Formats: sequence, structure tokens, C-alpha cells
Amino acid sequence: MIKFLKFLAIAIICLSTFVIISKLHLQLTIVVALASLTLAYGVSYLKDGIGAGLAYWYIAYAGLAMVLLGLGLAQTHAECRFLFGECYSEKLPSGFVFFKDLWGFSCLVLNMAAIIVSIIKISRYK
Repeated sequence: MIKFLKFLAIAIICLSTFVIISKLHLQLTIVVALASLTLAYGVSYLKDGIGAGLAYWYIAYAGLAMVLLGLGLAQTHAECRFLFGECYSEKLPSGFVFFKDLWGFSCLVLNMAAIIVSIIKISRYK
């Protein structure tokens, strides 16, 4: 069972690395990163017992989701058609694009950190 979970986790990590490198949809990357974290922590929890490490990752992703909803709400009030897409409304502040780019960079950093932690946790158990 442990060998199967380890193989599955490594396969998901490889897939998520490919997705990040090829710059596909951000939502797909987040789902794959969360799945690899869940499998990596599942393997470590089977060996070492339950801990709270995975919950901290989920809290970080929930925080990014709340920021995304806030950005979408600001764009909606500026009469944009999309929650997070491109918007050229005059009602948006001039620095709004910076916050959207900062959110995207934060997601990229969190996904890469999740993949690195998953690889470290999986490779630690033989």
C-alpha cells in the first residue's frame, strides 16, 4: 500500500511540475499541487502518525482563494464583465494590475513550495 501511494505521489508530482512549466491553467496546477501534498502527507502520516502540517497548507490556499474573491469583487464593482480576467475600466485604481500580478506570483510560489515539500516528504520514506 505504501509503495503504491509513493508511486502515485511521484506521478502526481511529475505531472504538476509539467503543468507549472508549461503554464497551463492556474486552477489545474493548484488542484494537482494539493493532491500531491495530500498524498505526501498521507504517506508520512501512515509512518509517523497524524500531524497538523497539511492543514497549514490548506489554510494558505484558502487565504489565496479569499484574496482572489476580493480582487474579483473589486473588479465586479468597477463594472467589469469577468471576475478575474482582463478589465480596462476607468473605475479601477491604477495599481490594481499590480495586485493581480502579485496574487499570481504568490500562487506560483506556493505551488512550487508545495511540490518541493511533496518531493522531500516522498523521498524521505523508502
